[in-house]
Amino acid sequence: MSENAVLRHAESGDWEHAVAHAQRAVAAGRPLDAEDAWPAVMVLYLRGDLVGASAVRAMARPGGGEADRALLAAWSASVAWARGEVDACRDLAEEALARAAGEPRALAAAHTALALLAAAEGDRRGNERHYALGLAAAERCEDRTQQLRIRTNRASQRMEEGDLTGALSELDHVLWRFGFGPDAHPNGLGLAHNNRAEILIRAGRLAEARDGFRTALTVLQRAGAAGVAYALAGLGETHEARGDLTQARAAYEEAVEVAGERGFSQALVPALCGLARVLAATGDVTAARTAGRRAVAEATSLTAPQAYAAAGWAALPEDPAAARGHADEAIELARTGRRPAAL
Repeated sequence: MSENAVLRHAESGDWEHAVAHAQRAVAAGRPLDAEDAWPAVMVLYLRGDLVGASAVRAMARPGGGEADRALLAAWSASVAWARGEVDACRDLAEEALARAAGEPRALAAAHTALALLAAAEGDRRGNERHYALGLAAAERCEDRTQQLRIRTNRASQRMEEGDLTGALSELDHVLWRFGFGPDAHPNGLGLAHNNRAEILIRAGRLAEARDGFRTALTVLQRAGAAGVAYALAGLGETHEARGDLTQARAAYEEAVEVAGERGFSQALVPALCGLARVLAATGDVTAARTAGRRAVAEATSLTAPQAYAAAGWAALPEDPAAARGHADEAIELARTGRRPAAL
């Protein structure tokens, strides 16, 4: 990998070749300069290859330009967040911001990592502020990939706060502006379709939500992206809401398998929550409680209210007192974390 081959392919929209170059670098195992390492971490993270992205970080040589070091730290922070490694995410995100020194692309990546960290720590105001700063920086350097990512994530944040109208407006704008063109990243588009379908579930538009998740699943499968676990879990939730528990269980189980294989903690927990609810509803209480306990164990503060609520549903058939305890914990976490949708 020489002269930023990964970055050249990524900027031209040739994501498959960008990923292939990054994977070859991982396989070779040779030390990389920061300017070569950060694009490889970026494309592998966007693909959902968290193991490969972490390996690249370990292969990076000390030194290099401050902007390149900032971008390496920022994208590595996002990898740590996806793996549920909050402390590592914090250290890397703070390093990224300190090194960015006003360079817009590095600032956008650093503020996005800090927004993810703020969400994981229940800091909703910090989450909103860092996304606003990150989006402004991404727009200054015309980085469409980061704009797509930030706007999609911000829509998800608004949905968690109960602002379905604002979230839907944000995603409609994303799909209108970034849904076409050679540089549109398929993982970003797939997640935009996925998040839009999540909003439609909460609006009671279940048939539209099902179709949206199917679109997201198709896009993400073609991209080979780990985010396919989100779409599978969304399909599971749609089937669950429509009363088709057999299909819901199958979708949740596949989502758990995909997220577990990729080490994708942020996708694993929602899938485990859905699986726990469906297993409890179909009478498999022992398996339901196992799934609920695993969800709680894997959760960060971002997913903990949902995990405790699912553990409560799993416990309810046999132990109402434990179910109430889990529900009380979920309520407290949702309230203190300013998460009206979870509440």
